[in-house]
Amino acid sequence: MEHLPLPNDSVGFGNEKIILLSEEEYDGGSFLTYPLRKNQSYMIPLLGDVSQIDTQPLHQLPLKEVEAFFQTWLFFGLLKEVLRDSYRSEDFVAHAEVNLLAVRVLSTSKLLGLIDSWISTTSSSPELAELTFYNHISKCLWLVMRLLRIVPNEFNASLKYTIASIAELIGFAACKAFKVRPINNTCPRVWTLNFNDIRKERQMLTAGWCRAEIKLCLHLFKSLQTFHFLSRMGRPEPGERHLSCSDERCEACQISKSQYRTLHLTDGCSCDAYVTDLLALDRILARGSLPLLQVKTANSLDKISVDVVEAQADSKYVALSHVWADGLGNPYANTLPRCQLWHISNLAAAVGRESGSAGADGRSLIWLDTLCCPVQPDEAHKRALAQMRRTYEQATHVLVLDASLQPYDSRSLSEVEMCARILTSRWMRRVWTLQEGSFAKQLWFQFQDRAIELRVIKSALYKISATEIGWKGLVLDLLINTHGLTVFSPNRISSDRDPSPGVGNLLQALEHRSVSVPSDEPLLIGNLMHLDIEKILQSPADLRMQTMWSLLWSVPRGIPQNILFRTGSKLSAIKGYRWAPATLLIPSDPSNAAINTLSSDRYPAMPSAHGLWVHLPGYILSIPKPQVGFPDNGWSFSDKSNDIEMYMRDSNGTWYTALPISHPSPSVEDNNRERSPFNEITQGHPRSHAILLASQFSPHIQGTSQRRNALLAQIQHCHDDGVLHVQSRIQLRFIMVGSQSELLESSYQCAQKLLHDNNTLTDDDAIDTKAEKINDNHQANPYQQLKRRILIASAEYINAESADKGYGSWLFESMVERMYLGRYCLIDSVLPADQQWCVD
Repeated sequence: MEHLPLPNDSVGFGNEKIILLSEEEYDGGSFLTYPLRKNQSYMIPLLGDVSQIDTQPLHQLPLKEVEAFFQTWLFFGLLKEVLRDSYRSEDFVAHAEVNLLAVRVLSTSKLLGLIDSWISTTSSSPELAELTFYNHISKCLWLVMRLLRIVPNEFNASLKYTIASIAELIGFAACKAFKVRPINNTCPRVWTLNFNDIRKERQMLTAGWCRAEIKLCLHLFKSLQTFHFLSRMGRPEPGERHLSCSDERCEACQISKSQYRTLHLTDGCSCDAYVTDLLALDRILARGSLPLLQVKTANSLDKISVDVVEAQADSKYVALSHVWADGLGNPYANTLPRCQLWHISNLAAAVGRESGSAGADGRSLIWLDTLCCPVQPDEAHKRALAQMRRTYEQATHVLVLDASLQPYDSRSLSEVEMCARILTSRWMRRVWTLQEGSFAKQLWFQFQDRAIELRVIKSALYKISATEIGWKGLVLDLLINTHGLTVFSPNRISSDRDPSPGVGNLLQALEHRSVSVPSDEPLLIGNLMHLDIEKILQSPADLRMQTMWSLLWSVPRGIPQNILFRTGSKLSAIKGYRWAPATLLIPSDPSNAAINTLSSDRYPAMPSAHGLWVHLPGYILSIPKPQVGFPDNGWSFSDKSNDIEMYMRDSNGTWYTALPISHPSPSVEDNNRERSPFNEITQGHPRSHAILLASQFSPHIQGTSQRRNALLAQIQHCHDDGVLHVQSRIQLRFIMVGSQSELLESSYQCAQKLLHDNNTLTDDDAIDTKAEKINDNHQANPYQQLKRRILIASAEYINAESADKGYGSWLFESMVERMYLGRYCLIDSVLPADQQWCVD
């Protein structure tokens, strides 16, 4: 639609034409009660709760009828509700040709002008500028979001995207008109979830985007304006480069040392390579100084003058930052084709001239890892790595060279498109480049015609954000994501609202970034967090992450306690650090516990040789006493050992469900049969396991489910001072059951009554645990007898106690069986929030 922002040279299909589906005008009444006037009352939220809309009647209507109804209500009706007297339906209809037929279509070509006028009128009118109307708009937008999420899957994707994008635009406009600060904004903020058009993703693939890039954009950017803009922004790389890429990984960015090839500036060039003076490099590094290349260019490549010099306190140099996949690296030697060195020195000199810091004699001082970080010997290589932070902090400028940016002339791009291309470049996906950009005093990005400083781009974006409401969501997305490049900057000023970076900031910054050499990750984290790099470098490569974790407690706000609940691989082979993530370079995972970036825990976690010391609430678990004649492990009986959830009951009759986020693989002894992650609880001793909670459940919320991240741990021992030493086992989603709790308690009470009435089995009914099944897959006779008793007891209990509860007999019987066999846990002790644990 015409109201959505586009890059200057938009690619792909033009504005989608959405045919006017109904000639019926919107009736002009209240937006929230329109369905009532059209005999569709099920769409009216119950008690104002938009989550309580009944969706079943909606899915029974013909699709075209639903689309026409929503077009009239959510498109025309929403615009009428907001614009009021400025609304004219003919402003949003145009004539067009679709499939050789003249039709009437929706149009938003006049929308931005009308919205700007509405903002001006509303913000200057005392009567209209009351928050009552703002709150009403907010209710309308929440209803629109809910309705669009429950429409049939076959609903017209373009119509759905258009309505959602208009609702998003109205949200931005309402905040501006009523001067609502972001912290007080009650309008829906994230519209991308469930509203993206799959055709836009296909178009991006055709335009050269990688599947992993598209998924990353969906995660990073929250505005529909942004995704529409990116879907029309072509890529300089052919799509064939990404044929082997997945949603999680871009193969074009991966580097194989054995197959790596350093590239010349142009195809067919065969110039000689410049070879760095390694002795000079080594001498300078041994003195604790920085080596620089002093380059004086000439008209021909063979006359380039290059010297290795020692940086002085007043040296003005340009440090280069690049992605090795673009061909400027060399894993074998400190050499580079002269054509590349000539080109790089010219680019660096241009940045110096642009900023007024160029040398008077035409010589450029540059630092490039390929030539200034020794490949050999190992000691010299480590010395260079140890002062990498200093290298980029002291540089006058940091110049980014990325192959996806350099084909574009900056004069043909808006500042918005420049920033969008920077944020979607491969340079943004590497950890090395994160530290290089973060430490820069002035960060420049090289385009085809010139380099642009990031501050210049951001300044322009702030102006656009303040004046162009139709670009608001897009620009906010870009500004938020460029902020990640300044979080670790030594030049930033900390405040209460934006304190010094901690582990939460680190995790956000590392999302979707990667390294080619895993042992580089702790070095880069150490640089970003001001850790002792020498200690990390001196550790063996496979122990560097352990060393990093042992040092990380000293950063602002320390190690957050809920690092225990992060998903992903752990340092499981290192005693005392089996709790610790083996890498922080994992994609965003909604099951991960959020790490606070602003405030610290009351009790920050402390690593030790025995484990991580934390203060967290939790529970001590026990298992029901096994029944005579049945195996101790009721889970393996009746072949239910692959259950992946565990119900737990406390002494007050409150029920919880534990669902594993991850659990250990089956052991060899299990013959690789899928086993329940909770089998070890039922096979252990009473009080042998505990649950650690990320936070306590709220006692003020009754009748609804509450979720917490949790950790199942095996208790090793308890000190006299009350400290519990445990070993982490399974990461859980732990849920205080809401609506299902009555079913669980009823089935539990029924099972207890059955156990009381049939406390023991006769010897003839004793079950041989080695013969769970007999011929023809029929259950052994004692189990059939148990099933009959449960069937009768369940029917009697339902008739006597729960006649009006609506339990299905099969569901109730299966739950009674579970309770009878002991396939649940009892919460034996509830531990307070300040309970101290040592978690390995």
